[in-house]
Amino acid sequence: MCHNRWENMTDNEKRRFYDLEKRDLERHQAEMASSSGRGRSTHQSESAFFIFAHDKRSDLHQKFPQYDEPQIARECLKLWNQLSAEERHFWQQKAYEGHL
Repeated sequence: MCHNRWENMTDNEKRRFYDLEKRDLERHQAEMASSSGRGRSTHQSESAFFIFAHDKRSDLHQKFPQYDEPQIARECLKLWNQLSAEERHFWQQKAYEGHL
């Protein structure tokens, strides 16, 4: 499904993904250089999903006051799975900016 969508995208539509890839590679190389070859940086930024879930958690607690944390987490996952590619891109960009 993703492959078909990618194949049908124009070069202009693909450009933003190539730009993200380039910036991520530059960030990765800078992290590796600053860590003196020790592998991953000790600072781990949050994933797009965790940033999304953190943002939605309080609203879900108000909407479902009887839910415990695992149930709230499941609701967050349901909401995440309903996001469009464009909506997810917003959260992925926030996660990427957390790396900087």
